[in-house]
Amino acid sequence: AVGVAALMAVAVVLVSRSAEDRQAGEAATGDIAVTGPTGDVARGLETARQLREQGQTLAAIRTYDEILARDPRQPEALAYRGWLVRQAGAQSGNPELVDKGLEYVNRAVAADPSYPWAHFFRGLILYEDKGDPAAAVPELRAFLDAGLPPAMVAPIQELLRQVEAKAGADAGPPR
Repeated sequence: AVGVAALMAVAVVLVSRSAEDRQAGEAATGDIAVTGPTGDVARGLETARQLREQGQTLAAIRTYDEILARDPRQPEALAYRGWLVRQAGAQSGNPELVDKGLEYVNRAVAADPSYPWAHFFRGLILYEDKGDPAAAVPELRAFLDAGLPPAMVAPIQELLRQVEAKAGADAGPPR
């Protein structure tokens, strides 16, 4: 359990760093719609990334809310808002916040099934918070299939192996 937790922590750090390596206005994957000629959504996403990096979680969530008011299907804003809410719920032992975070992550997957971070977050929530490794496996596979930076592949593959093993163990012996 300690090894899995450590591996997930490394994976989350790598995910955050990878997401924050983009330049202002640069899409996470594919083309993300930018509202209006001024690029309000792109600037908002960059601001939210900076706030997350600085540990200003509430301000980041508020920024994501502003983005979602302009573009309710923006996958990065949905996924990261959900992840931040989930983290607050997990840290405070509040399952309602974890569920609310999962709702936003699910909306991100529905809005853009190709957005990899939503799959990663959903996989972690299903595994860590919901105790459903079997449901987490396809999410982590989708994340791996998205073409991750090379530094992220090995830790995510190891996490996936551990989740798959747990899913197999939870299934019990064949009948």
